[in-house]
Amino acid sequence: MAIHFKKLYYKNFLSTGNAGTTIYLDKTPTTLIQGTSGSGKSTIIDALCFGLFGKAFRNINKPQLVNSINQKHCEVHVEFSTNGRNYTVIRGIKPAKFDILCDDKLVTQDAAVKDYQNVLEQQILMMSFKTFTQIVILGSTAYTPFMQLTPAARREVIEDILDIGIFSTMNLLLKQKTQETKEQQILIDSNIKAQKEKADGVKRLIDVLSTKRDEELEELNREYANVQKEIDTIESQIEELKNANNALKTKTINQSVLKEEYELCTKHSIELVHENKKANTQLSLINDHSECPSCKQEISDAYKKTMEKSISKTIKELQKQLASNVELRTKKKQEIDDLQILVDQILTNTNKCVALGSNLDILQKRLLEILDSIESRTSNHHDVDELKKELKVIANDAFSMVKMKKDLAEQRQIEENASLLLRDSGIKSAIIKEYLPIINKLINKYLAELELFIEFHLNENFDEEIKSRHRDTFTYGNFSEGEKLRIDLSLLFAWRHIAKLKNSSSCNLLILDEILVGRLDQTNTDIVINMINQLAHEGTNIFAIAHHDSLQDKFRGLIQFKKEGDFSVVL
Repeated sequence: MAIHFKKLYYKNFLSTGNAGTTIYLDKTPTTLIQGTSGSGKSTIIDALCFGLFGKAFRNINKPQLVNSINQKHCEVHVEFSTNGRNYTVIRGIKPAKFDILCDDKLVTQDAAVKDYQNVLEQQILMMSFKTFTQIVILGSTAYTPFMQLTPAARREVIEDILDIGIFSTMNLLLKQKTQETKEQQILIDSNIKAQKEKADGVKRLIDVLSTKRDEELEELNREYANVQKEIDTIESQIEELKNANNALKTKTINQSVLKEEYELCTKHSIELVHENKKANTQLSLINDHSECPSCKQEISDAYKKTMEKSISKTIKELQKQLASNVELRTKKKQEIDDLQILVDQILTNTNKCVALGSNLDILQKRLLEILDSIESRTSNHHDVDELKKELKVIANDAFSMVKMKKDLAEQRQIEENASLLLRDSGIKSAIIKEYLPIINKLINKYLAELELFIEFHLNENFDEEIKSRHRDTFTYGNFSEGEKLRIDLSLLFAWRHIAKLKNSSSCNLLILDEILVGRLDQTNTDIVINMINQLAHEGTNIFAIAHHDSLQDKFRGLIQFKKEGDFSVVL
């Protein structure tokens, strides 16, 4: 999947003003970029790196990338095509902006800026900043040659070039997935344990409820017997009281007759007392008066004696009748009082029957409640049945969890096997082993073309071994700056060659920053120019940054930068 860079546009970026600068990246096979120091030649590299990766090629802090005069609206556009689609990356500062357009449509930005950058690097460009700087840019400043990278960084570059970085991504995802599987295993073990404890609890509850039901039935039957016994006792007592009242009522049947007779005696006694009083009054009148109070006639002694005798006799008869009547009345009163005692006893018995009847109603109601409870507990097993259903559900869930645990164990085994394949010593190591001879052969081929006759060898750990023809062993640091540059160029050309073979990190762009003059002698300069012309012939667009005029006839295109006032412009 080759990348074809088309256009770079930037404004208010470093020394570039609001008018902006446009560089067509595929217009000319070879282009020389010239200008005095500080005119903005190397700004192209910084703008390109910022547009694609959000940071400058040189060590410049992001806020310092904004033009110091205008201080806002810093913006970079990079246009390229890959995999049959046209892309435009737009990145800005003050205001912040980061958009990726694919065929003029915004790529969905559904994640954080860092994740959006990962989409650009891992899914579209298919290379990181380190890889980009190793196969697209060879600079004299702010550039870390491959041989000065750490082994881990070297591996990252070669994995991108060989298009096996996907295995690292897969390994990272696999580690995350393995961690998730471990966590799921821990969770499922915990859930199985919880289900077991829950099942044990339900079983215990079923046993408790069953035992409790039996105990409750036993208690209810016992209470039923006791209540029934109390009912029988009360009913017997009520029956006895009713029988007693019936007998008493027979004895009190003449109570009303006695009361009438008593009242007659009382009335007769009153009459007798009145008659007696009247007779005594008459006797007193006769004894106390010698003449009649009414007619004033004298009353004779003989008449007085006769009347006194007659009235005394009457009084005596009345007193006799009164005494007899009093005796009879007293007798009747006693009979009435005796009968009232029996009546009071009947009332007492009746009240007792009423009280016992109320207790009997309560006990009979309680007896019915006990019978209902016994029937309910005997025929209804709802609670236990529901618990048994719940136990069955728990068992099914536990069975599913055990199956899931088995599946997770199998998945874990697969992930462990996959981890063995995806780690550095697995598939990647096998692929690298296959390509190392080709890589070393290409590096040594380009070293020979650059007339640096040494034997260069990278091992599987990406450590170098450099020997001269005399078998002397060297390190990269032993060489002169010119020799180091030729080694860097050989590695650059080798990486581009491999990338083109793999169709991985291959692209049409190569930028050489201030390396053709000063660090190489004329012979090697000519060799390098011939090599880049060959690359241009094969479809690569090469830009060489230099401030010497001697190279103008070596390139087909020319871009000149100049400082006009405070801003860099293209002439």
